Amino acid sequence: MDFSYQWSPDKQRDWAERRLISYIKNYIYPYHPYYRKLFKENGIDPSGIRSYRDIQKIPITTRQQLSEDPMAFLLQPHFPQLKSRIQYRPQYDIENISKIKLMEHVIKGIKIKSPVTAYRPGMDLMGRIVDDIMYEWYPIHTHVSGGSTGTPSTVFYTRYDIMEIMREVISSSKIAGIERIVGLERGMWMLNLNLMPASPHLAFFQTVLCKLFGEYNGMLDVCSEITGSVEHQVELVEKYKPRTIIATPSYLKNWLNVAFKMMNEGRIGGLESVILVVLGAEDLPEAYRSNLKDELNALGSKGARVLQTYGTTEMRAAFFECSEGGGIHLNPEYYYWEIVDPETHEPVGEGEDGVLVFSHIGWRGSAFMRFYTGDIIKGGMIWDKCSMCDMISPRLILPIMRVDKGYIEINGKQISEQYLETSVRLTIGVGLFIITISKEDERDPNSRDILRVYVSTRDEGMLREELIEALVRDMRFFAGVEPDEILFGSRSDIEKGVFERTRYLKADWIIDYRT
Repeated sequence: MDFSYQWSPDKQRDWAERRLISYIKNYIYPYHPYYRKLFKENGIDPSGIRSYRDIQKIPITTRQQLSEDPMAFLLQPHFPQLKSRIQYRPQYDIENISKIKLMEHVIKGIKIKSPVTAYRPGMDLMGRIVDDIMYEWYPIHTHVSGGSTGTPSTVFYTRYDIMEIMREVISSSKIAGIERIVGLERGMWMLNLNLMPASPHLAFFQTVLCKLFGEYNGMLDVCSEITGSVEHQVELVEKYKPRTIIATPSYLKNWLNVAFKMMNEGRIGGLESVILVVLGAEDLPEAYRSNLKDELNALGSKGARVLQTYGTTEMRAAFFECSEGGGIHLNPEYYYWEIVDPETHEPVGEGEDGVLVFSHIGWRGSAFMRFYTGDIIKGGMIWDKCSMCDMISPRLILPIMRVDKGYIEINGKQISEQYLETSVRLTIGVGLFIITISKEDERDPNSRDILRVYVSTRDEGMLREELIEALVRDMRFFAGVEPDEILFGSRSDIEKGVFERTRYLKADWIIDYRT
């Protein structure tokens, strides 16, 4: 039976729960080094897992545990029959491949010719069997996180993951109605502009996979700053007229500032073709979304919609809003989703805020059980029929915030990082900026904290005195704090500081030199 997004929430929950329990028994416990060891240490018998209450007995997994040994999170059965051909990792306690599963590989080797065997017609039966085993179990692709949490993560994909699971997960963008938003019908071709930086990161590679599996959507990949200046990218938009832009919020903000300057100088006419912007890899507060929409409107993108995506490196996929305010539509077939209290890790009620936890279902390569994302879903998770796209699935209700990046202490006062960023970002006239916090006397840890704002102006003709007055007013109103210094610099100089650490993937709006 194939999964359906028209099933009732209860039927979907039951489907996901039964699939997860089967996955744990038949794949995770026998072939996953980390969880096999974890189950034994905690006295968890996989045959005794029969319900969500039993699933809760599995301890939470964190990024720190993943970083200690990423290879231990790979599903990697032993193939004693093929020792000379399949890599063997004796350092891990894992089982031999089951006879049933091995027979499946044998049958496929007899019946199916893979793209590899098509170019090697002389391959014998054993070679075709090994080829099928490699397809399912051998890691061929790696993603590494940007390290914004302080602990970079490394995860692995097999061809099976990409061809069998990612194809399905990526189709959620169609199910959730993104094509409906841009008015795309079957047989139509649409060009998208991908401003994500080219790096071994989910934010870039999912856009690449989207065009491979998207049937007829084109993608102009400019790879952020790697293939040319922002000015050149803006010129490409006017030349090729893409309908959709894909970017991080911080990079798009900088990009729109440049486009606005070019339009005022008469170098471009505007961005009239753009009707949809899809943003990911960073938080997108509603005030920020509204600000970006105002800027798009000023550039001629009248009524352009701005949608948020959500994903993590460990999750191995990102998910979409179907429309502004529609919530992030999740996949319940290949994931088991939970929202838990950040302190007790106990589940919270539907619609209550808490930290998102997920378990993979059916994946090969890297797999996680009850992985703690560290992201607080302020509107919680609801599982119902979306009134905007009629899709039935679990949905994350925005905003989403980091557990460990909520507040920062400045001279003994707790300041919201989000409000601090927003207060500067929304000040009229601000182009690009960095907020820094340091000690008045670097040699004395007890000396006074100094809050500085480095800013470039969006309009070179704007009076700096007016911008300073506006910044002080807005920071006092939104964040409850006043800057000690406001310093002006060129957009290019500030841009280097904002994106230096992550190479244009994510922005460092606030840099704390005290730690």
